Amino acid sequence: MKYKIFLIVIFSIFLSNSTVIGMGESAKSHYRLGMAYYNSNEYKKALEEFKLVSRESREDFIDSQYKIADIFFRAQDVTAALKYFDYITSEFPDEYEAYIIKGYIYYNRDLHWLAMKEFEKAIEILDQKATEFVAAKVNEPIHNIKVLNYDASLSEVSRKLASLYIENKIYEKAVKELLRCKVFYPEDPDIYSLLGLSYASLGDYAKAIDVLKEARNLFPYMATFDYNVACSYARMGNSKEALFWLESACKKDSKYKKRAAEDEDFSSIRKNIKFKKLIEQ
Repeated sequence: MKYKIFLIVIFSIFLSNSTVIGMGESAKSHYRLGMAYYNSNEYKKALEEFKLVSRESREDFIDSQYKIADIFFRAQDVTAALKYFDYITSEFPDEYEAYIIKGYIYYNRDLHWLAMKEFEKAIEILDQKATEFVAAKVNEPIHNIKVLNYDASLSEVSRKLASLYIENKIYEKAVKELLRCKVFYPEDPDIYSLLGLSYASLGDYAKAIDVLKEARNLFPYMATFDYNVACSYARMGNSKEALFWLESACKKDSKYKKRAAEDEDFSSIRKNIKFKKLIEQ
């Protein structure tokens, strides 16, 4: 704590000596002093310094705006925080992180439609940046840290965006994001389930079956994939395959007998003797 106070005093003296500090260095000093106050939880003083940071250093200026927004957010003034994030995206439209943060703020306030729009913009920027970095670093190892950073941001936002699309029944866009997520999370069963659901909701049962069978091979112990394959076959009117996969699901977990008895997906085979026998066993 004493060390932090000492730093603040030193920065204050340094900043006040305007006769020896050039314009660029003075602007840098406001940022450094602001960070010293910020890290010492003296947010009011930090706010004053961050507001004095000029555009001469894009990186410092943008980070100052993020810190100002964060200070307002810590003070539970979400409206003021959003104002600064809006300022960042208006002045620096390629700042995808500001769109992501705005998206999560809206999402946590149950403003899901607004959150979706912010995530969409972030994805658009990230797609472009990832493409540019891959093109620029073609002779470097694929694990280039910047490419990985973009991939990590893409995967996180893409997953959230896919859930919002499904929530709003925008299944075409959900499929696009879930296919991206499938690359990022090849061992996540939820991605396969949601992708199968999206295809089925679009009436594309053949693709739903392909995805669900792929998942079933990856996760053979999970009866849900056998069950959903059965649902898709039943929707297609293929009673033979529907009964085969439903029987497989029920052998793994008997709860699917009761579920199938009430599931509208099996309306086409509900009167089938084998179906009745299966769910009554």
